[in-house]
Amino acid sequence: MKKTALVFGFIVVAYTGESQRADPVDSIIREGQLLYRLEMASWTGTEIFFKKYQSPDQPVGYFSYEYNHRVHCVFFYEDTAPKVLATISFDTSFSTATARADFRERNFSQYEMNVHYIRELARAEIEKDTLFNYYENTSFSLVPVVDSNTRKVYIFTAPDVKGVAIFGNDYLLQFNKADSLLDKKALHVDFIPVEFGKDTDPEAIETFHLHDQQAGKWISPTDVCTLMLYRRFSKWKQHVVISKTHVSIWDISTNQLSVITKDQWNKMNNNKKFVSN
Repeated sequence: MKKTALVFGFIVVAYTGESQRADPVDSIIREGQLLYRLEMASWTGTEIFFKKYQSPDQPVGYFSYEYNHRVHCVFFYEDTAPKVLATISFDTSFSTATARADFRERNFSQYEMNVHYIRELARAEIEKDTLFNYYENTSFSLVPVVDSNTRKVYIFTAPDVKGVAIFGNDYLLQFNKADSLLDKKALHVDFIPVEFGKDTDPEAIETFHLHDQQAGKWISPTDVCTLMLYRRFSKWKQHVVISKTHVSIWDISTNQLSVITKDQWNKMNNNKKFVSN
C-alpha cells in the first residue's frame, strides 16, 4: 500500500470566496459527527470501565450507540448468549463527571443484539477477506451504525501507540434489513499515520491529505471523526483534503467545513498545483 505523506507548516489561507457547499457534504458532516460521538463514548467508556475491571477473567468487547439523547457504551462478554457487564452513558460533553455507569450484569436488549450481530458479521468479513490491510502497531476499530433505515459498520485503523493519529485504511460495510452484506469497500486505500504532540511541533500546524477517485470529491465521515477525536491532543489548526475537483478545508478549532473548487484553491495559492494521488 502506498503511504501518502502529510505536509506540516502549511500556509494558513484566508477564505475570501464563497464556499461551494453541496447537499452531500452536509450529510458527510452529520455522519462524521455521529461517528465521533460513538467513538468518544467508546474511548471515555473504556477508561471508566477498566478502572473497575483491571483484569477481567474473560475477553471483553464493547460498542456504542445513541438512545434517548445520550450515547451508551456497552461492555459485554461472550457466553451461551452475550452478557452485558456494564453500560456507561454520556451527554454531549463526554465528561466523566456526568457519565452514568451501571455495572449490573444483564442480557442484551433486542436493539443491542442487532448491533452486536452486525458487528460480528463485520468482524467475520475482516478475518476472511484480503480487502482489509493490517499494519504494525495498529488494530481495527469497528463502529456499527444501526437504525430503522441503516445497517452498516465503519472500520477504522486505530493506533496501538500514543502520539499518532491515523487517516486512511478505513472501510465501510453495508447490510440490508435481513443482515445480508450488500456492499463493502475501502474508503481510503492509503495508510497515513501522523505524529502529534511533540515539543518541537510548531504552534500552528496545518495538514493535508489527498483523495483519489475512490475516496471521493470531499472530506469523508471518517476524516471528520478522526479530526474531531484528536483536536484535544494535537496543535493542528486546519486540515485540507484535496481531490481532483474540490478542496475541503476543516477548521479544527471550530469544527467547521468550507468546500471550494480545485480551481479556486489553485488561484488562492498563486496557481501552485496540488495533484491528487
